[in-house]
Amino acid sequence: MMLALHTFFRRYAAAFVAGDVQQLAALYDYPLYIRHNDESHFFDKSMFIDNLQVLCSYYKDKNIQRFVFDVRWVMSLG
Repeated sequence: MMLALHTFFRRYAAAFVAGDVQQLAALYDYPLYIRHNDESHFFDKSMFIDNLQVLCSYYKDKNIQRFVFDVRWVMSLG
């Protein structure tokens, strides 16, 4: 399981660096549920791609060139 998570986040980081919203979107199943700051967000693929485009533009404007992810622990939810 840890190898699969590390692989996922390596792909995720590479896609963000490349600004490849299609590759990022392909990493998920839809509808997608994201919980952030005590708010719930549901996305279909098109909505999520729009959100990713805004996010990638923000990162590009801030000159962010590298992403590093470190899986520190895993909790089974099912």
